[in-house]
Amino acid sequence: MDDIVFLAKNESEAIDRLKKVLKVSSDYGLEINFGKCQFLHRKIEFLSHIIENNKLYPSPSKTKTVVHYPEPKTTKEVQRFLGLTGYFRKFIPAYSVIAKPLSDLLRKDTPFNFDVKQKASFDELKRLLCQKPVLGIYRQNCETEIYTDASIDGLAAVLLQRSSDDNSLHPIYYMSRNTNPRFLITDRGTTFTSDEFHAYCSEQNISLHRITTGLPRANGQVERIKRTIISVLSKMSEDDPTKWFKHVSSLQEILNSTFQRSINTTPFELLFGTQINNKTDLRIQQLIDEQLQLEFNVKTENSYVKRQKRK
Repeated sequence: MDDIVFLAKNESEAIDRLKKVLKVSSDYGLEINFGKCQFLHRKIEFLSHIIENNKLYPSPSKTKTVVHYPEPKTTKEVQRFLGLTGYFRKFIPAYSVIAKPLSDLLRKDTPFNFDVKQKASFDELKRLLCQKPVLGIYRQNCETEIYTDASIDGLAAVLLQRSSDDNSLHPIYYMSRNTNPRFLITDRGTTFTSDEFHAYCSEQNISLHRITTGLPRANGQVERIKRTIISVLSKMSEDDPTKWFKHVSSLQEILNSTFQRSINTTPFELLFGTQINNKTDLRIQQLIDEQLQLEFNVKTENSYVKRQKRK
């Protein structure tokens, strides 16, 4: 094992925890290289981060590497630079938006052209990391706020917590990503059926899916999922119907990770391009399956009745 850290509020607690670690190591025959150990430190470097006084900083050795990184001459060099700065993206507001001119160079069949926009992006990422950005360490039971924003170039969010030291909100984590979708679901308006829009999607390697909205006989997926959600929430909150909202997040997570035949994937993977990591609640999954089966049976029965009436 390597890179293990255990925390403590004070020296006494640290020593108690150290004793437990040493005892477990002794009981299971684990050998400790004390030459690489540090004890009772208020400031440590861990996984290229500096941790001190409930604050988190990028390691100076890594930021120094960023500062002296030469201007990229090839796609591989751009990729290395983005890998280096991307490791600290949580320190930089709207990192993906700033880095977009560089990340666009990594697209398939895109010619390498390090021009004015790419140079500005390169210099700005360097500048931001040279300013010694700092984040707070997340603490449970502290007042927490999340702010989000989105534009044509990307979306971003920041997690803030109120500090007991100055009663002010401080950043804990910055998140951002490009708005370069792999899939688009649109209606059949003239904007989305035009040759120009189709050509744009082809150039950007975007898979386009068109649906028909506004007609009960056309799509109806939204209406169907609403019926499922309402029915399952009702069953989940049978003990206290006024607390139905407490089950929304867990139900949403299960639904977003459930395979949908209409889109041939899960909603989460369609939106983000990757599978969701979650621990499936078997009870919720069972309720969803039962409700979907019930709706299928009702639909089948109604279709049978209609066919009999025609006869």
